[in-house]
Amino acid sequence: MLEPLPKKNIDTGMGLERLVALMQGARNNFETELFQPLVKEITRQAKGSPREENLFAISDHIRAVVFAIYDGVLPSNEERGYVVRKLIRKSLILLGALGAKTPYLYKLVALVCEIMRDPYPLLNKRKEEIAAIVLAEEKNFLATLATADNLLAEKFKDSELRADPLEAGRTAFMLYDTYGIPLELISEWLQKHKIKFSREAFDLALKEQKERSKSRSAMKGDVFGFTDFALKEKQTKFVGYRDYQARAKILKIFREGKEVKKLNPSQQAQVILDQTPFYPESGGQVGDTGKIFKGKNLFEVTGTQKLDKIIIHSGVLKQGSLKKSDLVSAEIDVETRLSTARNHTATHLLQAALRKVLGTHVQQQGSLVEPQRMRFDFTHFKELSKEELQRVEEEVYNYVIGNFPVSSRVMPLKEAKKSGALAFFAEKYDQKVRVVSVEGLSREFCAGTHLDHTGQIGLFKIIHEGSVASGVRRIEACTGKPAYRRVKLEESLIDEVSAVLNVPADKIAAEAERKLSRAKELEKELGAQKIQAAKSELDNLVQEAQKIRGVLLITRIMPESEMNILRKTVDLLKEKTDNAVIALGSIVSGRPILVMGVTADLCAKGVDASALINEVAKGIGGNGGGRKDFAQAGGSRPEGLAAAFEKLKELIGNLP
Repeated sequence: MLEPLPKKNIDTGMGLERLVALMQGARNNFETELFQPLVKEITRQAKGSPREENLFAISDHIRAVVFAIYDGVLPSNEERGYVVRKLIRKSLILLGALGAKTPYLYKLVALVCEIMRDPYPLLNKRKEEIAAIVLAEEKNFLATLATADNLLAEKFKDSELRADPLEAGRTAFMLYDTYGIPLELISEWLQKHKIKFSREAFDLALKEQKERSKSRSAMKGDVFGFTDFALKEKQTKFVGYRDYQARAKILKIFREGKEVKKLNPSQQAQVILDQTPFYPESGGQVGDTGKIFKGKNLFEVTGTQKLDKIIIHSGVLKQGSLKKSDLVSAEIDVETRLSTARNHTATHLLQAALRKVLGTHVQQQGSLVEPQRMRFDFTHFKELSKEELQRVEEEVYNYVIGNFPVSSRVMPLKEAKKSGALAFFAEKYDQKVRVVSVEGLSREFCAGTHLDHTGQIGLFKIIHEGSVASGVRRIEACTGKPAYRRVKLEESLIDEVSAVLNVPADKIAAEAERKLSRAKELEKELGAQKIQAAKSELDNLVQEAQKIRGVLLITRIMPESEMNILRKTVDLLKEKTDNAVIALGSIVSGRPILVMGVTADLCAKGVDASALINEVAKGIGGNGGGRKDFAQAGGSRPEGLAAAFEKLKELIGNLP
């Protein structure tokens, strides 16, 4: 029996674009003015008669990519970023089928921005930045595709792997997941080389990877190990934004996960108070340290964590005793708190500087704020140049000496978002949030502790910039006293180098360049002498050679000879001999190296230097590779060189 609906309406699925298609008499969304400029532009660049569905897919993908990047989601290997990366890669594969062999998607960005100019006027202002991100991703993937054949050949060279469909399926997934090689391309290559692979094994590996990803996501909110506390209290009152000391009552004491009533000297424990000035570890900021005391009874707090809304003080009782219900004083280490606050305020200034120098696509992806240093992860599509880093550091310096006021305010979540405050994208927020503002520079959702004015930072120094994941960069920096010590250390090193080179500090670079140039000249001269010495030994090497089943085997350990000397010697010997296998070894900086050459006549008979060296290199604890006529290897066991030559003799004796 049908019952009347509480709201009498029909969901027709009539979105804006379908409505446009209907009004413009088009068969589908892609024949409307929203997509037709893109479709026509791609058609113009395509060779032959492209399939309509491919044109539509590329148009849809590039529009989605543009808006995702505009919203701060950059191509990466995780979560939202992985979807963007997949869309770009799928589009490139489709473009490849249309005849495109070079980056092209980035050229469509400006057209997407132009089409959407009226409803999204800010999009056009960022078109060059978005195009640069798409271009960088295109180049990376096309480079992967260009080397795919060699990579596949390398990964599937093992005969046992080639004969095992299950293992081949797992290897295919590794190539798909790690290098981004499309399954279609892997499957086509395997079919061409008559290698069977299990699609079931591939799908199982994919499923396991997704489950691991879900598991990691589920663990993000777990900030404290012991979750079995039966806590009746709803929350600990935090008074530490302004007060560094507070009177409090001990509510609970835990030792080894169990509640106790009293603490004695040297016992480690977790103490819960009704109120506290101790900031708990959260939002990337480490927890406060300090002391909880009652007269001469002293509990040293070494870390502060948060479980739900309960603040937990971890530490050790240094003297006396403390018990449940005691009235105590809780006091943080003020110097440590201020050092941490310097670094935390600096992360906000750093994000403002990065967005000014690199673009508004920069968004925080994570941070660590400690007393001695800070670490800031952010979205960006390429390495920062030396000039960009200098500009970022200079911008932060300008913010510091500007001595801008730092303020905070608790407000409704909707109001905070409307105010333009930056939020950490993956974070979950309550209906009321704290917003920290640096006047005229920065406004961010943040519960951490901060300075009153930016000038209190004192000194800001970038230590390192690098990559932590595709599309995510990391800057490490320090402030205050640690920054001062860093600068003094660098000055000391400059003075030492200046004294060693016997030149003023401003001449160090030029003098180092001159000496380096001279060292290279001497190395070149020494190399030439070594090659000359090797040439004089060629006849001796040939005379000492062994003949095994008609094959001339030339072996020699050449002490302290670099790889290029060994290679050159092999080439010279191949010119002087035929029907020969040549193996030369050396020990450089305590590690063995090995080269192997096979003359052209033996190569024609199927003798493969690469295959031989793979077997022989096991003796020196390494592996190698190369061509049929030449291969090289490195290892970790120099004492195994003689045994490696014996193994080679055995292999040649078994040649067909």
